Amino acid sequence: MVSLETTPALQLPVIDFTSPNLKPGTVEWDSVRGDVRRALEDEAVMSFAKKVSELDFMTRRMIMECFGVNENYIEKHLNSTKCLVRMMKYQGVEEKEEELGMEAHTDRNMLTILCQNDVKDGLEVRTSDDKQWIKANPSQDSSFIVLGGATLHVRSKPRFLF
Repeated sequence: MVSLETTPALQLPVIDFTSPNLKPGTVEWDSVRGDVRRALEDEAVMSFAKKVSELDFMTRRMIMECFGVNENYIEKHLNSTKCLVRMMKYQGVEEKEEELGMEAHTDRNMLTILCQNDVKDGLEVRTSDDKQWIKANPSQDSSFIVLGGATLHVRSKPRFLF
């Protein structure tokens, strides 16, 4: 986990899309559309995306250096790739429920960087022997969790066991 302790905590905008009256052409639609535009133009969102992108590039560079990849290739790779920043909120389950908030899955990309946004016990990672689930909680509120995805696993299989 990586901490951005030197950067003050960013506040991401929260927009409610759940109203049944949210239909094109309505006053409510225009209001929420304005919220979306302000969020897209918001410095906090842009700053957050930039910081996560920097963390992604730094982590991928470190991984490739661990694999002994040629510096020229690393530069070409990093300069030819783009980051996709997705902001999603998953509905949690009630404490008494035994269901998962989201089904077990493998991220198909090289890296996934999560900001838990003050959610404790929201992420569990399965051990490589598929026998246990481990809670993955950030060490601090300003921490990100960096997960290796399926692409990294395939590329590194002979060298590292995940």
